Amino acid sequence: MPEEDVANSEETEAESDDNDTKNEKKENKSETKNQKSKKKRDDKNKKNKKDKKKPKAKDKNSEKKSDEKNIPEAIKFLLVGEFGEKFYFYSLRTILTLFLTQHLLFGPNTAAKLSHSLKMTIYILPMFGALLADSYLGKFKVIFYFAILMSFGNIILTIGSIPGNPYTMRASSLFGLFASAVGIGAIRPCITALGGDQYGVGEAKRRLRYFSLLYFTMSVASLFATAIAPVLRFNIACFDQLTCFPVTFFVSSLVFIINFSVFLFHKPLFVIKKPKGSVFLSVFRCMVYAWKKKRKAKDEKKEHWLDYAEDRYSKDVIYDIKCLLRLLFIYIPLPVFWSLYDQQVSRWILQAVNMNGELNGHFIRPDQMLIVNPIVIILFLPLFEYFIYPWLGKIKLCRTPLQRMTVGGILSVCAFMMAGFIQLRIESEVPPPPPKGFTEVLLINNSPCSLEMESPQSEKIGKFDHSFVKSVPIRQNVNWGFVPSNCSVTKSKSKTFNSSSAYQSMMVTLEDEELHIYVENDTRKKRIDGNSKVRLHYNTDMEFDTEKNLTFMFKSSRKTYTVIIAVRSGITDYFPFIPAIYSVYFPGIFTDYEENPSGELKFETGGSYTVYVHQNTFKKMSLVSVVTTVTATSINILWQLPQIIIIAIGEIMFSVTGLAFSYSQAPLYLKSVVQAAWLFNSAIGNLLVIFVIQVLNMNKISQELFTFAGLMAISMIIFAAMAHYYEYKDINKFKEVDL
Repeated sequence: MPEEDVANSEETEAESDDNDTKNEKKENKSETKNQKSKKKRDDKNKKNKKDKKKPKAKDKNSEKKSDEKNIPEAIKFLLVGEFGEKFYFYSLRTILTLFLTQHLLFGPNTAAKLSHSLKMTIYILPMFGALLADSYLGKFKVIFYFAILMSFGNIILTIGSIPGNPYTMRASSLFGLFASAVGIGAIRPCITALGGDQYGVGEAKRRLRYFSLLYFTMSVASLFATAIAPVLRFNIACFDQLTCFPVTFFVSSLVFIINFSVFLFHKPLFVIKKPKGSVFLSVFRCMVYAWKKKRKAKDEKKEHWLDYAEDRYSKDVIYDIKCLLRLLFIYIPLPVFWSLYDQQVSRWILQAVNMNGELNGHFIRPDQMLIVNPIVIILFLPLFEYFIYPWLGKIKLCRTPLQRMTVGGILSVCAFMMAGFIQLRIESEVPPPPPKGFTEVLLINNSPCSLEMESPQSEKIGKFDHSFVKSVPIRQNVNWGFVPSNCSVTKSKSKTFNSSSAYQSMMVTLEDEELHIYVENDTRKKRIDGNSKVRLHYNTDMEFDTEKNLTFMFKSSRKTYTVIIAVRSGITDYFPFIPAIYSVYFPGIFTDYEENPSGELKFETGGSYTVYVHQNTFKKMSLVSVVTTVTATSINILWQLPQIIIIAIGEIMFSVTGLAFSYSQAPLYLKSVVQAAWLFNSAIGNLLVIFVIQVLNMNKISQELFTFAGLMAISMIIFAAMAHYYEYKDINKFKEVDL
C-alpha cells in the first residue's frame, strides 16, 4: 500500500475515536457516514490511481521482455561484419592447399608448411590484438586498422593470383596471404568483445543471446564459404587455366570489404569503451612480482609461490591467478589435437586429390569434401546436448567435461588411423621405379606395319600396338633396330639413343614410305591436382598451310581441349585433362575437324595416358588408341567420409566442450586470457605439424598420419591422467576483483 493511503486511513480513524458522547454520536454517525462515503470515494480514487499505475508497470515489464527479445541495432551490423570476415577466412581455408600446390606450384610438403604457418599466425595474433585494444587503441580502432590491412592483403592476393611471372605470383600471393592472416588474427578477439560491450551489467541473458547469434553467423558463413569456394574455383575457367583462383579470391574479398564497410559505417550506433589497461599485463606483473619476492625471501616459506605477492595484491586476485595456472597446466597436452584437426585442409585435401571423385557420372572435387564438417557439426551438436550426453550420464560415462574431451581426442586418433590406411592404399598404386641403372621404355608402333625389334631385345610388335621394354641400360648408347613386315615398306630402321631418364617414350611410325623413330623422356608421376595427364603420339598426312597449324580436338560434356601440332609426326608434352569421357576429332580436309569423332577415350582421376593417333586421308584411315602408363586412382573419395565424420564428432566432444569448460573454470575477469590461451593451443598445434614435416621429413604421408595418431594417443593418455586429478572450481566462488 502507498504511504499516502496509509496516512489518510489513520486520519479517518482518529476523527471517529475523538467523539465519545452519546449526543454527539448521532451527529457523528452522519459524520461518520459522510466520512465513510468520503473514504469509499477516496479509496475508489486511490484504486483508480493504482489501476492507472498498474498498466504502466505492466507496460514496463512488457517493454523489458520486448527489449530482451530485440537485438541492438549495433549488433546487427556487427554480425554483418563478422559474416564477411568468416566468409573470407573459410573460403581461403577451403582452397588454400590447392592454390599453393596447383597454382603456385609448391610441393606438397612446402604447401603444408605454408598453410600451417598461416594458421599459426592467425591463432597467435588474437593475444596481440586484445593487448593492443585493451591498452592503447580500443576495440573499434583495432578492428578498423586491421580491417584495412586485411582488405589490402586480400586485394594483393587477388592480383597476385593472376597467372604471370612465377616468382612475382609467389611473392605477391604470399605477401597478401600473410597480410590477411595478420588482419584476421588481430580482429578476431575484438569483434567478440565489442559485441559484449553493447550490453549493460544486468543484461546477461541478452549477452548470451548475442554469443549464440555470433556462433550461428560463423556456422552459416562457414557453410556458404565451403560450398561456394570450390564451385567458383572449378566451374569458372579464366586466363587459359583449368580453374580460376583469382575469381574465388575476388568474390570472397568483395564480400568481406562490403560487409565490413557496412559495419564500420555504422560506428555511431556502437557503445565504444575507452581502453582501461590489459588484464594480460596485470596478471603478468603479479606473477613477476611474486617470483621476484620469492627469490629474495629465502627464509620465508609459503604454500604457493604466488602467495609472495600478498603484500601488493589481494587474496582474491592471487586465488584467481592460481586457478588460471591450474587451467593452463591442463592445456599442455591439447595442442596435438589441433595439429590433427587442422590437417583436414592440408594433408587430407592432398589425400582427396589422389582419390577418385567420380560418382554416377558426376565428380566430387577434393575441396568439396570440407563441407561435410560444418554439416555434421550443425546436425550433431544438438543431438549430443539433448540426447547423447544425458544418455551417457545415465550409464555413468562421459559425465565431466574433461572425460568428454578425452573421448573426443581418442576419436581423432581413430580418424587419423583411418586416413593412414587409406593413404597406404593410395601409395600402393604408385608404380615401382625401374631398378637402379636401368630405364623403362614405352614403345609404340604407330604404323600399319608389323615390327620385329632386333635390339636391344628381341620382340615382335603388331601394327598400331605397344610394348613396355624394361631393363634398358641408362646413360649408355643403346642401338634400337626394327624390321617392318606386312606392309609396303621393307627397309629396316635403326637408331642409337642414350637414355638419361628413368622412363622414356618411343614412337615408330611411317612417313613417306619410310620408318621414323621419335624418342622423348617420360614420367610416371601423378598430377598433384588429381587431373589426368595426357600426351599425344601423332602421325598425319594432312598438308599444312602457311596460315594455321593443325589441331586434334578432345571434346567432353564438361570441357573441350585442342592439341595443336606444327609438324606431321611427333610426340607432345603432357597436358592436364579434367577426368571425363572424351570424343576425339581429327583435322578435316575442308573443315577444321572431321564431322564424326574417331573414337572415345575415358580419362580418370590421377591416371596418366599416352594417346597415339594415325591419320591417312588417302586411305580414309583415322585411328586412335590409348595406353595407360599410370593407373587411375581406384579408391573412391567417399571413403574419406568416415574419417571426416568421426573427427567432426571428436571436435564436438573436444573443442565445443573444451570452450565451455574453459569459460566455466576461468575467473570472471580472466576469461579473455583463457580464451586467448585456448586459441594459442591451435598455434602450437600448427607449429607441431611444421616441425614433423620439416625435421622428421618422412618419405611417405602415411607414415606422417600414423605418427600424428600415435602422438595424439600419447597426449590423451597424459590428459586423462591429469583430468583424473583435476578439481573443478565452483564458478560462484569467483568474485569481481580489481587488478
